[in-house]
Amino acid sequence: MADKEEGNYFIEDEDGNESSVDCVNRRQQKETSAQDRLKALIKRAIGKGKAVDSTVIVPRYYSELMIWAAYRHIEVEGWKVNRTAGYHEPSPDYMDINISCSEKQNLIRNGTLVIERNEVSLAVTIDADFSNNGIMLVTGAARDKTAVEEFTAGVNKIIKEQNFYRGKKVLFHARVHFLEVSGKKWDDVILDGQTKRNLYANTIGFLSNRDKIKEYGVPCKRGVLLVGEPGTGKTLACKALLAKAEGITCVLASVDVMDNPNYLQELFEFAQDLSPSIVFIEDIDLIAQEREIFGYSRGSALLTLLSVLDGIEEKDGIVTIASTNCKDTLDKAISKRPSRFDRIIYFLKPALKQRADFIALLCRTVPMDARTREYLVGKTEGFTPAQIQEVVYGLAMAYCEKNEGSKPECLIFSKQEVDNAIDNIDRDNKQQSIGFTLNGNHKGGDGADKVSISN
Repeated sequence: MADKEEGNYFIEDEDGNESSVDCVNRRQQKETSAQDRLKALIKRAIGKGKAVDSTVIVPRYYSELMIWAAYRHIEVEGWKVNRTAGYHEPSPDYMDINISCSEKQNLIRNGTLVIERNEVSLAVTIDADFSNNGIMLVTGAARDKTAVEEFTAGVNKIIKEQNFYRGKKVLFHARVHFLEVSGKKWDDVILDGQTKRNLYANTIGFLSNRDKIKEYGVPCKRGVLLVGEPGTGKTLACKALLAKAEGITCVLASVDVMDNPNYLQELFEFAQDLSPSIVFIEDIDLIAQEREIFGYSRGSALLTLLSVLDGIEEKDGIVTIASTNCKDTLDKAISKRPSRFDRIIYFLKPALKQRADFIALLCRTVPMDARTREYLVGKTEGFTPAQIQEVVYGLAMAYCEKNEGSKPECLIFSKQEVDNAIDNIDRDNKQQSIGFTLNGNHKGGDGADKVSISN
């Protein structure tokens, strides 16, 4: 009797006692068997005689692109897939390849395709596990050397010229994921005019004018640091920039792997290859805290970040946008070093006009008349946009709890109800993860003076 437990196989002897068998040996035997099987398949496909190989190798993050490019080339050049086989296993390993936000194709990730055209047979072996470089090996008979080389050249051309990540919005992680950013508009970003113009000019505007800027000897790279306490709109502004940046590759860094130096190196290699591009790094203080104060536990990641931002190898056509809740915790090599982060843009709590504009924006979906909005504007001085939003959403939820029927043109609230919604907000930001506290302080207010009544 055989069983498998935690990577080892166990067998029972004649007395019923179990002894461990080295799983590595079994795995090696399995791989040897798979390789022999694959060699036999290729031999049958290309015939007797000497074989020739040609290889396509891409960085780990382009593995899906390589797989798609191989199938695309097969389709465009009129090759026919006769058989498929596994590479590590008897059967090929398929996966969904995302080529846009809304389109995916189920293709072989690990395995071999035997293809044929005009009496020429080739074996295309794909090995992509996303932990190492993606590899595609094309094998054919020596007499078909030209066809073998033309196949790999064609795949490489598609990878270069039809890269489906170029100009798109993506999250860069173990795999590259497309992002859906619809619904976010630059016009909906509520900042004072100068701050908003400054942010646009140093990001999308900078990349749009990069050819003119180069004429004056200005390096075509930029770093912008967004500073502000939680809820002041840094993330919303970045989302709006994502939606606004048409034709620019936008790459979001994955927070949970940023402390890996190899990841940061790959992140900027990817952005450089697809430039013009914008790299977004949220909460940069996770890897860029002052070394002398917070220690050197993440020093290697910080050193890599400094290098990719402004190292020996110049970056071209890349804007890096990073955010932090506390600039004072950042290493001076980040916070006080132009050419890494050239501009620091502060996100402050909104002044009177910005509060009025933001509340008017929220009232597109939570309708309240002018007198109610005016009262909210005056009562939310010192609030962040996130806190103001929670006040408005809290009012809407309270209304839905107490009233039935269809949505009215304007919601009816008393001053006491508005004050209660405001009292539920933690204005000191003590709970930064959510920005407010539910304190159970509901004062009622059904009989209080109404702010306004409108049908």
